[in-house]
Amino acid sequence: MGLNRNVMSLIEAVANQDNETAKAYAKCIIANEKSEKNKQWCQKQQLKLNSTKRNFIALPLNISGMCDLVYNEMEFNIDRYYLREEEKELVDKILTRRKTCIKAQTMGINMPNSTLLYGVPGCGKSLFANYISYITKTPLLTVRFSEMIDSLLGKTSNNIGKIFDFANKNDVIIFLDEIDTVARKRTGESGGDGELSRVTVTLMQELDKLKQGTIVIAATNRKDMLDEALFRRFSLIQEIGLPTKQDKINMVRKWWESINMDIPISVETYVDKFTTLSDIDRDMVDILAKMLDTEEVTVKGGKCLSNVDSWIKDVFREFTKSYRNKKYTLDELLDDREYMYNFYKSEREEAKLFANCDYDVVKNQCEEAVYVLRDAYMRDFKQKPSINCILELI
Repeated sequence: MGLNRNVMSLIEAVANQDNETAKAYAKCIIANEKSEKNKQWCQKQQLKLNSTKRNFIALPLNISGMCDLVYNEMEFNIDRYYLREEEKELVDKILTRRKTCIKAQTMGINMPNSTLLYGVPGCGKSLFANYISYITKTPLLTVRFSEMIDSLLGKTSNNIGKIFDFANKNDVIIFLDEIDTVARKRTGESGGDGELSRVTVTLMQELDKLKQGTIVIAATNRKDMLDEALFRRFSLIQEIGLPTKQDKINMVRKWWESINMDIPISVETYVDKFTTLSDIDRDMVDILAKMLDTEEVTVKGGKCLSNVDSWIKDVFREFTKSYRNKKYTLDELLDDREYMYNFYKSEREEAKLFANCDYDVVKNQCEEAVYVLRDAYMRDFKQKPSINCILELI
């Protein structure tokens, strides 16, 4: 298939680095996309394009292999994230510091808002950084030091400068993951150790030059390996400890509630097998996968179709009343459009769903209800549903 005019204009705008024009043509392409299979993807991209942020920024090619840029405002699953009490206090400190930095800037005082998180692997340092990005509606720029050092040892200092130059020009939160990879205690030796010492100095210099108000979060599993001078660059130094048993219980309950399902395990004894919340999360994903594979799914409160508005369920339930015993497929149901209209024309007063609606409105609403429920069922159960499958769940 050849390129249409809108796609060509979009490519041209991207090539010219004209973000506003590119966004306009992207919106136009999405508006003209009618395929049902792309509907959810289009809605997600439309949300990003309509974000309150003025522009969506992209990583330049010279640093794209060393960083990730994530818009957690749209990507972060807040329903599944459990924030512990000590983490709530840390959030308050970071947000308060953010306001203080703005006031200090008007007085000509440079005040960093940087936090160093340390703790054992799997205790939630990376997730916490993503949560801060989510609540501040600011993209998270994650620097992957391990890849930078492995592949470009001689150019590491130069690459760090490029990354911070990008951060100074854009509104981002900087997340320095595994900072102990580069910011180790200096030895004064030459060779590889000497190069790492120069990298440590470069990193500290870039932190000192960072524009006022930028939130920086660094994470390490080995606080003991960090250079002493680095600690002075952080306004907050916080240990993220292992969760208590009650933390783990609360996390498990919230996890299953987020997918609207009953907990299939004995929580009190289950959590004793795990040390970190990350371990629990991975294991619960495995449990859910096995349940879906064997169709051993317990639906909480009789429902499991996630993110489906109640009116869609009402439409489908009313519309399919007389179809219960006819063994219709969903496609056959959609083909019987005359029935759609006649059914609601006679039943709308009782159902109170489509009073004073014309044929096209009724037809479109019914079709949307069927498509949304079908997609939700396939997302939650990984298989195509019959009409009765959906009726049993709504």
